[in-house]
Amino acid sequence: MILAFSVWIATILYKSKRVFPFFNHDFLNHDTTNCVNGIFILLVFMSHFNSYVQYTVQSDLWYARLVGIVGQLMVTTFLFYSGYGIMESIKLKGVIYILNIPKKRFLGTLYKFIIAVNFFALAAHYEIPLKTLLLSFVTWTSIGNSNWYIFAILMCYLSVFVSFTVFGNNHTKGCLGVLLLSLVYLFTIYECRKEQHWWYDTILCFPTGMFVSLYKDKLIALFQNKLKTVFLLGGGIGLYLATKNLLLQYHILSNLNIWIFHNVFYIFAVLLIVFITTIARIKNDILEWFGTHLFGFYILQRLPMICLKKAGFDKDIYLFFLLCFIISVVLAHGFSKLTGHLDRTLGL
Repeated sequence: MILAFSVWIATILYKSKRVFPFFNHDFLNHDTTNCVNGIFILLVFMSHFNSYVQYTVQSDLWYARLVGIVGQLMVTTFLFYSGYGIMESIKLKGVIYILNIPKKRFLGTLYKFIIAVNFFALAAHYEIPLKTLLLSFVTWTSIGNSNWYIFAILMCYLSVFVSFTVFGNNHTKGCLGVLLLSLVYLFTIYECRKEQHWWYDTILCFPTGMFVSLYKDKLIALFQNKLKTVFLLGGGIGLYLATKNLLLQYHILSNLNIWIFHNVFYIFAVLLIVFITTIARIKNDILEWFGTHLFGFYILQRLPMICLKKAGFDKDIYLFFLLCFIISVVLAHGFSKLTGHLDRTLGL
């Protein structure tokens, strides 16, 4: 599996260019954000695959630990760039865009998810309790598919709609409202799913993306001072680690406070990733394809893992990985074609 990780690294480096000491002004362009999301959705695939196999070779165990260390960091750019993109659209289109969020963003995402859930239901041969199935359609439970991220992003869309419906063209108050509702989400979901920290430990990356859009010029000015940026972001991450360990040692932090701290850490981490894209131009067709097909590749990648594991293919880990990857790519391509046609038909 180290080979798979090496291919991932090579894919990142392919056609990437060092911009330093100059500045990449395209660091928030759609092409760049797609490529960065492509990097991390491939890492998500490797992370999900690890949960379906048992490694025995030492190098494979190292690989699994390496992927595991990244943890929730691998989804931070999805939330961050979503928040950034929505705020950019609000600045450009105004109230018309806001009024269309329930239809185009919320329902547009939910119906795609429901289609995917039906595929998982078919793969389960109807061995699913009706209550579980119905709750899975609204993203609250899972029947093998990934659901927490879809639930989180749907709540983010609703928070944008509510906040900007209240505050209208006051973008600063609108973003503050989204931040407040994101904190409400964090506290509420924590109470419902204390042990499932992935439901809430990165949620503040979404409003962070919105604030970056709002104050982009100031962020660019900061990022152009590279030494100051490295000091601030590196220092923020270092302070987080030192403070967290100190407070844990003296039992000052509660579980909830720990996950608030985690959100702060992920904000610093995702901003560091964004900063890296100002000194290195990451762009190639492979990563861009995965970023463009992110939803289908993310939501369907567990399907071949489940089906092929049932068929016994997990006995040969490397063949299992290759087949899962190829089938996931084919499914993502087909899913994008299907939902693209449905989007046009439904006017989404």
